[in-house]
Amino acid sequence: MSEDLGNYLYKNMLEKATYYQWKIIVDRSKRALEIYFTISLDIPDEQFVQDTNAKVNESGQLNFEEVICFYDEANNKIVPQNYLVAIPINISVGVEQGYVDAFTKQLNIIVSNASGQIREYLTDESQNEFSLVWSEQNMENTIHTMQKTENYHTNTLTIEFEEKVSLIDQFKEENNGGMERI
Repeated sequence: MSEDLGNYLYKNMLEKATYYQWKIIVDRSKRALEIYFTISLDIPDEQFVQDTNAKVNESGQLNFEEVICFYDEANNKIVPQNYLVAIPINISVGVEQGYVDAFTKQLNIIVSNASGQIREYLTDESQNEFSLVWSEQNMENTIHTMQKTENYHTNTLTIEFEEKVSLIDQFKEENNGGMERI
């Protein structure tokens, strides 16, 4: 039996992504699992930055948020350009645990480098925009290294986007819609 992708990612991130804020949301309507992460920096009170949504940071604090997602490859509601990286998965097949481990490692590397990159952006007046970049080549190299060192696990992780019937509703259906005392 395969493990749930959301649960596995959550446990993995709890263990390995301890120095930044993140949250995982399974959006059944989009048929996607989204990982939001935030990098928080203390900056000079007089320095302000405007994001792409025209929101300006609070005095002395800069929060940079980005989103990554795993999504049902049959889904047409996802716009990959709206994410740092959008990873299509066949929900019938799932995704290998080793791939998710490599993904988590790459995410942690990107976030650990991001604070310095943001600070550099804030001091370089020639730069008009800042964004993080996901390197697919680095991801492939990480997978290759994990396979070579026999740290790549092929266990399948699946995700269920369908709503499960509650036990009470299931009980009602089994009893011709009648109500029973439990």
